[in-house]
Amino acid sequence: MRATVTILTQNALWPLAILSSFLLLCSCATTPPPRPADVPMNQEAGRGGWLIVTFQMESGESLPLIVDTGCPVTCFDQSLEPKLGKRLADANFLNWGVSHSGGAYQTSKLYSGNTQLRSSSLFVVTLDCKWMSAIARRPVMGILGMDVMKHYCIQLDFQNDQMRFLDGTHADTNDWGRPFRLSHLSDGCITITENLTGEKGPPSLVDTGSDHDGVLVSKLFQQWTNHAGPPAPGEIHSPDGILGGEIYHNVKLTRLERVRRDSHTRFNMIGLQLLSRNLVTFDFPNRMMYLKRTGERPLANKD
Repeated sequence: MRATVTILTQNALWPLAILSSFLLLCSCATTPPPRPADVPMNQEAGRGGWLIVTFQMESGESLPLIVDTGCPVTCFDQSLEPKLGKRLADANFLNWGVSHSGGAYQTSKLYSGNTQLRSSSLFVVTLDCKWMSAIARRPVMGILGMDVMKHYCIQLDFQNDQMRFLDGTHADTNDWGRPFRLSHLSDGCITITENLTGEKGPPSLVDTGSDHDGVLVSKLFQQWTNHAGPPAPGEIHSPDGILGGEIYHNVKLTRLERVRRDSHTRFNMIGLQLLSRNLVTFDFPNRMMYLKRTGERPLANKD
């Protein structure tokens, strides 16, 4: 999801990027913390559905969460507010120009197996997740955001329906596929310099919270669909896309609509459905993404 979160205080509107500068947690541990347990993902992930995995609250309650690199902060359903303690402030969650009201609460401990997930934020945001559950046709209790994922090396294996937490420091990355350097936006979300047409710029937001192939800024979309002439070397036209020199057939891209107050809408976007044609490894601490091709065409529905 192209998500922007704003905290509403009595005196001002605080964009998440500003507030987070005061709320970052530092780790002074001399030994690395234990890696979280691997978790199964839903079978429809990358097949037209969101990527949903289940973590646990400190009470043991299971929380199915959308894994969303396009969301800067972890969010919980409003029904969990009585378990989150004192409300710190009101909050707005903006997704493609649609505002969802909620609150900001002190970060609640979240676990994968017996291991607590690290977070760089001192708060979580709540919102009404009923609309997500309706679209997913399964319970959704929130979003796992970049404030948690940024601490880990995460591998998404769509062939085996697994989300793995890896040791990025000592791993042999040669088997992870083609590398892409990640750049962090001010809110913590990630971009790469490439886009799906092979043109130079603007960068692309990598958004696992989008269940589509991707989005192009208006100029690139016009070039991709117009077919006024043969593509230049390294470029490509509809219905195919290209990323890191790899051609992706039958790609469905849409035109970007700029949204006021949503800074993410100045970028192209690469979504989950295109990523799922690969074994995807996000080495967030080292700011790298790796794509290892596993399929030529969109994944078939397992049903």
